[in-house]
Amino acid sequence: MSTPLQSIQNESLAGRAPPSPPPSPLLTRHDENRAPEPSPATVERPAKRRKVDVDSINNKTDEEVWNFEDSEIIDGLRSKWKSDAYNHFTPSLVRDLSTTPRTIKIVLTCKFGDPKHNSFERLRSATGTFNTSNMLSSVKTCVSRDPSRASSIIVQSAPPGALEYSEDHARAFNQVEDKWYRLEVEMLRPGTVVPSADTVAEDVQRLYVLLARDVKKYFAQRNRELHNLVDGWTAPIEDQYLGAVIVWEDAGKIFEIVLEFIPLTDRHTGEYLASELAEVLNKYGLAAFLHFLMMDNAGNCNTTATCLVRHIPTFRGMLARGRCFTHIIQLVAKAVISFFFKQAKRKKTVKAKTGSVKRSTAVTAPIESDDVEEVILWEDDPSADAEDLALVAEIHEPEDDTAPTGQDLHDAKVTNTIRDVAIRDMRAGGIVISAVEEKDALKVAGLAKKVHESRPIHTEFMAIIENPATGLSKDSNVTELARRNATRWGSEYNCLRTRHILEPAVDALLADKNLKLGSYKFTARQKTLAVELETILEVLDGPTKLFQSQNRPLIVDVIPEMEDLDYMLRSINESSDLSNVTRVAAYAGLLVLRKYYALLDDCEAYRIAIVMCPDRKLQWFRERGWKDDQISEIRSLVIRRFTESYKTSASATPAATSPSDTISTSSTSKKSRLSDRFRRPTVSFDNTTSESDNIHTYLDAPSTEPTSGVIEYWNSRLVLTSTNPSIPATPDLARFGLSFCSCPEAQLSFDSCIR
Repeated sequence: MSTPLQSIQNESLAGRAPPSPPPSPLLTRHDENRAPEPSPATVERPAKRRKVDVDSINNKTDEEVWNFEDSEIIDGLRSKWKSDAYNHFTPSLVRDLSTTPRTIKIVLTCKFGDPKHNSFERLRSATGTFNTSNMLSSVKTCVSRDPSRASSIIVQSAPPGALEYSEDHARAFNQVEDKWYRLEVEMLRPGTVVPSADTVAEDVQRLYVLLARDVKKYFAQRNRELHNLVDGWTAPIEDQYLGAVIVWEDAGKIFEIVLEFIPLTDRHTGEYLASELAEVLNKYGLAAFLHFLMMDNAGNCNTTATCLVRHIPTFRGMLARGRCFTHIIQLVAKAVISFFFKQAKRKKTVKAKTGSVKRSTAVTAPIESDDVEEVILWEDDPSADAEDLALVAEIHEPEDDTAPTGQDLHDAKVTNTIRDVAIRDMRAGGIVISAVEEKDALKVAGLAKKVHESRPIHTEFMAIIENPATGLSKDSNVTELARRNATRWGSEYNCLRTRHILEPAVDALLADKNLKLGSYKFTARQKTLAVELETILEVLDGPTKLFQSQNRPLIVDVIPEMEDLDYMLRSINESSDLSNVTRVAAYAGLLVLRKYYALLDDCEAYRIAIVMCPDRKLQWFRERGWKDDQISEIRSLVIRRFTESYKTSASATPAATSPSDTISTSSTSKKSRLSDRFRRPTVSFDNTTSESDNIHTYLDAPSTEPTSGVIEYWNSRLVLTSTNPSIPATPDLARFGLSFCSCPEAQLSFDSCIR
């Protein structure tokens, strides 16, 4: 499909220099020996298309429009054609000179050139329009001869590029009615009829219906598992939706599409969400293929996974319910940061079951029941939401669904918050936060805000940075203090990191008494705490960036990253050379991490995915210190799941081998960082392998590092190909590996996903 600009370029040779003129016959012999000077290049303006009022054309007689171009007359006719049937035909005009006055006939010919499809004709001057009922009937017959022609019934009244413009630029449909947009179209293609916003919206709706058929057909032919990402999404107009995204693998690559935005009109209970999700999956014929469901850590998401089994019997419930890892990191970060920044007072309102008396209290004790609505707010903290605060505030789950009394809530606040449990446990080990440490609240965000919002201070700070005498590192490209974003915990890390990098410039700025910034100056103790907090947040920032940078993060990396985080937080917690508040904060983060690490045991996909990575297998668990009975349980799980759902070919005799993986002491980081001292050593592999479409043979063979990613590894083993005859086909293992290793990890940001 060409753009309006391309159409102009195709219509003329505008902008090209004309050819050089032939040599003049009047040139002398001397002049003939000299190359003629080229004519100066000229730029011809493209012939503008006449701006035509379509309504005016339609009201004119055939004689009055006789000198108009066919395209101008047809554009006028198109403005009156509302039926989809017209898009199956190519319109043309036949001018009759034999009549008085002269007449113009409209001819509609099948655009697919089907000789069995008769054309439609009528005089332009005739009243009314074509018989669209007969046209639609003929179109249906034509499409029945070749179903690929079905797409022709999409309304094409929007000019080429209108739909693409709205999609690519994430603009609303009414963008086409913006006066500046229309002026741009008129400048590029004079006389172009710009559709209304309603027309574009109708086009998209028709595309949606037609493409939905293709989606259903594609997955029916593919006939393999897929995965579902689900999250809530609120539109700017406050309408609430359940965003459903499907993820799948094909030809060694991971794909994803937004399947549906489901309008939510009822309370967001797990049963309601499950019924709505199941309805959409059934509409597309995908319910039977659902393998893995990724949601956040809210309690109603657990109920959704459980209730979904009633709607989709082939779904495995909590065994296939994933938890968003980046959300877990966010909770860990909030628990850590709470020890370093002054926290606003918490409020909590617990509303009992429908019809009961509402109770209000100022303490925080979570209730994870779909029948109870929980609202938790932090005053003056827009980043806090009910879900996050409920999860950070608790360490122990209630043993029953009984609504707690006021005394129960008070006791829970004292004993069951992450912060209190961390302080209590560390105090029992002799690590106590002193009163001085507790009062040392950092002021990093305040200084950054002051520098950005005050023009004199900002100007002075930039002058200090640009002064070579300041002593800043020439290797760093940081020239600004990062600002705190109340909705992103990573902004706390960026505030610390940029202040640390620009420390000489910050010290020079704070030394200027005229600016009155002395209150933002760090004491020696605060400088120490800032570096230590930066270290912890750097540990958390690594896996966050890892999962955000990948096109689609997969669960095969979740448990390894959680293990590494556990190792590093534990190392920080046990480091006697760090401040007590830092050690207690690391322990609080560790409690949050381990809480959700334990909950991953409810889902079989995480462990199976690691085992089905050829560079990990069961040996990965041995290296991480898992007990023999735990490894034996994982092996039984993998064998049982493979045998029940994926084994189709005859089993080969298992080959017993012993792993020979070794530990390397080299660091995983090429560049020295604050957190390097707390990182785990790397692992090397024995690249010998034994191939057989048998789960026992696979498990007993040593770990092998694949030459490509794990998805490409298993995709290459689905069938034996002539291009890679050396790679044996293990279709059962390949389907097993692809089903679990392709499970997506992180929640989607639907705001960016729809762009």
